[in-house]
Amino acid sequence: MKLQKNNDKRELSDIEWVEEFYNFLQGKMPQSIELKTPPDLTTDQAFSIVWYLQEHFPLLPDNIEQCDNCKTLFDSFLEGHYSEEGNEIGHHFCSACDHLAP
Repeated sequence: MKLQKNNDKRELSDIEWVEEFYNFLQGKMPQSIELKTPPDLTTDQAFSIVWYLQEHFPLLPDNIEQCDNCKTLFDSFLEGHYSEEGNEIGHHFCSACDHLAP
């Protein structure tokens, strides 16, 4: 992920950057950030914001998905499973929950 400023010295993978943002949205502050009123979103609310930034403002890579079972993030280029079987909407499963996919 190409960042605009301040973070060129932090060599994180795409999944690590997105996880840091996802955790921030849930109120878990990165080391260098302090907020008087941090966000306090659920995992689903936090991922809704990640998804919006992936789809509407391609700021975040769209291969980072949230597992519909355990709610962890994973890189869909490297692992996991997507299934539309038995549902009108699709579901993502990380490699740990892959066995739950229909």
